[in-house]
Amino acid sequence: MIEVIVPNLCLTEIQYTFDCLLTEFLGLEYTLKVNSDQKDFYIKFKDKQLIIRNHFFTTNHASELYKPSQIPKKVDRKELKFGDSSFDLTAIYGTVDLTQEQNGILLDLDLVSSTFFMLSRWEENINPNRDSHQRFLSKDSVAWKNDFLNVPIVNIYVELIWKILLNFGYNKPRKPREFHIVPTHDVDIPYLWRSKLGILRDLAGKVYHRKFSEGFKYLKFALKGKDPYDTFDHFMTLSERAKVKSNFFFMTGGDSIYDNRYQIDDNRIIKLINKIKDRNHNIGLHPSYNSYKSVSFIENEKLRLEEVAQISVKTGRQHYLRFEIPYTWRAWNELGMKWDTTLTYADYSGFRCGVCYPFPVFDFLARKPLKLYEKPLIVMEASIIFYEKNTPQEGLKRINFLKNQVKKYNGSFVFLWHNSSFNTKNYKDYEVLLDALYE
Repeated sequence: MIEVIVPNLCLTEIQYTFDCLLTEFLGLEYTLKVNSDQKDFYIKFKDKQLIIRNHFFTTNHASELYKPSQIPKKVDRKELKFGDSSFDLTAIYGTVDLTQEQNGILLDLDLVSSTFFMLSRWEENINPNRDSHQRFLSKDSVAWKNDFLNVPIVNIYVELIWKILLNFGYNKPRKPREFHIVPTHDVDIPYLWRSKLGILRDLAGKVYHRKFSEGFKYLKFALKGKDPYDTFDHFMTLSERAKVKSNFFFMTGGDSIYDNRYQIDDNRIIKLINKIKDRNHNIGLHPSYNSYKSVSFIENEKLRLEEVAQISVKTGRQHYLRFEIPYTWRAWNELGMKWDTTLTYADYSGFRCGVCYPFPVFDFLARKPLKLYEKPLIVMEASIIFYEKNTPQEGLKRINFLKNQVKKYNGSFVFLWHNSSFNTKNYKDYEVLLDALYE
């Protein structure tokens, strides 16, 4: 049996982190012991031990832990060789130094505190910087400033721990995993045209503004009785070919200019929801623009979707990726949601949580783990195309790079492509990226 010995400080936070690293991610059983006379973390197996230096959890007072001075400005990142493997390691706390000792290994990289930093996202609560939509952006993160946002550093920690345990003689299997894609689609605007009159107005506008090629393209859709944004069958077909399920997240409310593009009880929407259900794909919630800190907003919108769709709603993503740590997680958990998949940066794709596995979330202000899981979003089409301003060729390269990172660790490649991100001038030549997401 693996034995973990920890100091008598921040026990809830430390146990949560070991639960993630050893049990959730590796599938290993371990026993936890507390030693008030030690300050570091010990992972013991038989007569061997891994000592992990503790550079962060040095007090039980949250006011001394979670403050701007505890957010590192620079990190130590370098390649570490251990046995026949090399690890591209990032030490948010400590340094990337490993020393072989007679009875084991001493690791100065505080991967416990570094993992907690990435999974809990507490830096986002301490750092007040936000964009015009009150979103925490990549450029303000430690990961962006130190160039490791493209790397799932927590997954690398997991692999290092596993390699060390094997070196100690551990011979039980780890949790089996397979790479898989998780297609998600936020239904912000289900249809471009609400009525036949809407079609005429749109086409007339294209002619008036001399947008003839786009107008002709839309005319072809209209003559076929199709709507340019009605791409739901296409998504479902792509997912079925890949033997996965699409996740469609619907809106049911809102009080801002960014909401209310449709009514959830409209006959067209009900027919669409039934079609998705009939094809055995998933329906989730897309809470409105101003809901991200309101339990009552999210609850009312959840109940409305359940009433119309006649299902129990347990999954989804926040509209505009508006999210406030830990309050949004807290609201979702209170409503019994199973998983959220909001956490990527709007302005840059990558590993906001440092991991490509679903993980149970932690409320660092209440100092307790929640039942809710986060499925980190890795790629959003708007990030690749508009925020990062990639060409189609550059976008393909970015997607393939991130996807290969996830494949390396047999993780979940969660991507977002809106149903309305097709058949418009802005997305011309970029639709080829969707094929790369599914490959």
